[in-house]
Amino acid sequence: MNKIIKIGLIFNFFINDAVNAHVTTKYTNGLYSYSSTFVRPNGYTKNYYFHAIKVRIFTTGLYSFTSNSTFDTYGSVHHYPVELTNPSKSMIAYNDDSGGGGLQFQINLTLQSDKTYVLLVTTYSSNVTGLFTIIVEGPTNVELIQNDYFVLESSTTTTILPRVTSAYSAILSSYSLKFSRPSYSPYNYYYQAIKITTTMSGTYSFVSNSSMDTYGYFYDGSFNPSNPNLNLIASNDDGGDSNQFRINVTLQFQCKYILVVTTYNYNITGSFSIEAVGPSRVYFYSITSTTDQYQLCNSYTSLYPNKSSVKKIIVIVIPILIVLIIIIIGCCISRYNRKRISRHHQNVQTGMLSIPNIQRIEIAIPYTISLTRTSDRFEEQPPSYESVISSMRMQT
Repeated sequence: MNKIIKIGLIFNFFINDAVNAHVTTKYTNGLYSYSSTFVRPNGYTKNYYFHAIKVRIFTTGLYSFTSNSTFDTYGSVHHYPVELTNPSKSMIAYNDDSGGGGLQFQINLTLQSDKTYVLLVTTYSSNVTGLFTIIVEGPTNVELIQNDYFVLESSTTTTILPRVTSAYSAILSSYSLKFSRPSYSPYNYYYQAIKITTTMSGTYSFVSNSSMDTYGYFYDGSFNPSNPNLNLIASNDDGGDSNQFRINVTLQFQCKYILVVTTYNYNITGSFSIEAVGPSRVYFYSITSTTDQYQLCNSYTSLYPNKSSVKKIIVIVIPILIVLIIIIIGCCISRYNRKRISRHHQNVQTGMLSIPNIQRIEIAIPYTISLTRTSDRFEEQPPSYESVISSMRMQT
């Protein structure tokens, strides 16, 4: 009996140990000045940076999500997808300070293996950035994937747009061009003009990174250093971290923009980099001729002509093509005739030159005519005048 009791206790020990066993999964990332913003659940502004994590569960069970960071975090778990304009609609649970230290969130809930979830990591206060770690404990490992898509709610459809990061690096040196910044008189600010194009319309964020105190200007279509206020649509000085600019601007596909990178103080040189985040890749082109004119996006019209324009083009172009074709055909015929006449003359001259070289063929004559007597008659002298007169008298 005692052996049976011992075996039962050992069995219960292993069962309880298996039930209470937890597997830990960790995930580390950060909130940055170029991260997306939204109005968090129970928030009051649109300036809460957030990081979305797609959660994949392999085994149904109870899971715990705990944050670890130097700032006051705020977390919420949602069904997939999340509508950022109304995040409470898909929210399952949220928490602020149940984790350690009184500033970290902890969310405990049962998740199903056949469903997809999203964990939104944000902050209690707005405009806060920094690194964080998420610790997940549960019966098995979970897959935590950075969700590179955010969801925008519209009146009819829900559109999923990617967040793509593009980078560009350059140097402001003593050989760089100079100009006078808008509203500043000294003409001693080094600058770099960069043409910007995208493959998708949307809102983009441009953030500088440099040891210099940078200043950014965004232009629509063209930039004239002699008139820096012309076509200026956005500018910023210290919207980023550590005296760096941050420009959030809505760009249109097939439109050209120019980003001018300069400094807050004049005669400053150094290296810098630009990081752009938006729904598609951003293409950077360093330019030296800053007055090149491009079609302004505010006056943008379709690049494809309408039907009336096509008809006008056809009416003008087709007659010109017909005349050109007739002229070309006439030139070809004339050239052909000249070549043919030239060949004919060459053949005639060649034939005449080759006659002396032809071998003579002697033909046997069946009879001959003697010309001796005929020639003898021609050699006789004509009758004298006196003999002719006398002969005439005798006849009369």
